[in-house]
Amino acid sequence: MKPVLICLLIPVILSACALQRKTTTPQSLNPTSTIIEITEERITPSATLITNIEASPSPTSIISSTPSPTQKPIETAQISATPLPLTNTPTPFLPAGLSAIQPENITNLQQIAEIPVQEIYQLAVSPAGNYVATLSEHWEDRSRYMQVWDLNTGTQVYQQENMDIPWGLFFLPDKTSLAVLFPKDAPQIRIYDLSSAEIVRTLNIPFNVGALSPDGELFAAGSIAEDGESSTITFYDFATGQESAALKSVGQVMVLTISPDGKQLVAGFQTNNNFRLKVWNITSMALITELVNYSNPVYALQGNLAASQREGKIHLFDPAGWVLRSSFDDMDEYGNGKPRSFSKDGRILIGSDTYSTVFWEPATGQEIFALPDYGYGIFSPSGNIVLTWCYQCNLAVWGITPDH
Repeated sequence: MKPVLICLLIPVILSACALQRKTTTPQSLNPTSTIIEITEERITPSATLITNIEASPSPTSIISSTPSPTQKPIETAQISATPLPLTNTPTPFLPAGLSAIQPENITNLQQIAEIPVQEIYQLAVSPAGNYVATLSEHWEDRSRYMQVWDLNTGTQVYQQENMDIPWGLFFLPDKTSLAVLFPKDAPQIRIYDLSSAEIVRTLNIPFNVGALSPDGELFAAGSIAEDGESSTITFYDFATGQESAALKSVGQVMVLTISPDGKQLVAGFQTNNNFRLKVWNITSMALITELVNYSNPVYALQGNLAASQREGKIHLFDPAGWVLRSSFDDMDEYGNGKPRSFSKDGRILIGSDTYSTVFWEPATGQEIFALPDYGYGIFSPSGNIVLTWCYQCNLAVWGITPDH
């Protein structure tokens, strides 16, 4: 299964459980350099590598009813050689034999574990579904930090504090590398080796927003012109940093998403009072469609369905030509329902509304389940786990145990 990370430059990270506390999302500055530099040396960040141990506080298992020459150098520091003390890890962290989550058994969904990370503003799950990476912001000083957790064991395998302003997480197909995007000031992509806690490569590519293809071979970099009236989307070979093609459009590019098969690019542009989604064929660079005032594009993993939101409704499309299949009300009193993630077989669509994570059945357009107090939720690629979070909530893991 290949990851689709939805990278949204939405300026406020809120959920229902934290309406009284707000954070401000930084704006990415326009890049000042167009030179590409690939650095191959191994750099040790100020991070902690944890092996077969877990961070404190420990996670909990639960079963309940509920190249630029002026490029800013990367600061380096030594990894602490002192091992962290062992803590008791519930064994196993997740119950064995979890069922695939289907419309027929969704009401049996229950919280099965909890990971002690909060203040999350971006999250990604590895293609195999065994790692989850989070970007968070400390409430006290607004400093950013990243954590990576093993979902099989409940252990924290990586942590880095006091990062620059990262905005984008992509697991690579090699299963041990994580690409982190830094679009502010001197834009850069850093590739972390999770097994060694090192930055093994950096790419200095100008971008305000970016997306990586699921096979890890193509990077789409969206850059806003200095006048703010237009944008350029440039495609790069991710291994070499070489530019391969470019697209131009009016408006400020805010969102980029590459389809699971790597054949389509969806880009969201702010133009005056409208938000427009444009879909291109990556091979031919032909424009497939343009959708006015649609947002939050999401592909099903099988590539046979896509969803977007507009004016209080969820709209389902055939991705081949982005032909509208059906629409249904998001059932949110404020019209804030947003699609987030399809289940493995596409039979369930997770979304979020003002107060909860909701589960819709695309075939009927009905809301079939909801988890109050969690503003965000996604399916793991495995199809038998759901992850939910909010700004002041721990990361919760949900599943359906064999006894149900």
